Amino acid sequence: MESAASGALRAACLACAPLFLLAPAVAPAQAPLQSSLSAEVTRPQDAAQAALKAGNAQRALDVADTALGTFPHDATLRFVRGVALTSLRRLPEAEQAFEALTREYPELPEPYNNLAVVRAAQGRLDLAREALEGAIRAVPDYAIAHENLGDIYARLAARSYRTAQQLDPANKTVAPKLKLVSAVPVQPSPRQPAGPAGGNPP
Repeated sequence: MESAASGALRAACLACAPLFLLAPAVAPAQAPLQSSLSAEVTRPQDAAQAALKAGNAQRALDVADTALGTFPHDATLRFVRGVALTSLRRLPEAEQAFEALTREYPELPEPYNNLAVVRAAQGRLDLAREALEGAIRAVPDYAIAHENLGDIYARLAARSYRTAQQLDPANKTVAPKLKLVSAVPVQPSPRQPAGPAGGNPP
């Protein structure tokens, strides 16, 4: 399993401030999530995002969970909830949250991207790759997903080279390749996405 310190994937965090959600190599997504909340009833969404920006993921989760009791189909609140769960390292729950969003809003790249972040954090690189490919299918010019996919490929290559080295220590061509791939810089430079567009009314 990949070490959590082996890279950094960027995760989408709506209109919140950049969050260093995970240490694996995948970047956060960027795209606006439309809320089903009316303009007059945006306080729960704003409060949850403000809590994330302040680094209080538990508060963001509490606000999102309470608001979802009234607006269970709000895409933005559900996305914020997934981001908060990720920040709290409640990865299985975060994975379920993002998986549900990919099923209900397959046209949105952000849930796929953050799903990849969660899976990469658990060392499940092949499944992270599949999620990023889903993000790119949804929006082919989604730059963050392409960057994250490159990071995943680099980590997959490093894993294969290490395996080859273990299986055939006498092979002198593997070490330079492993060194080259391992030198690929993975910078945790999250952006401020706007979130998925879609949110059906409750």
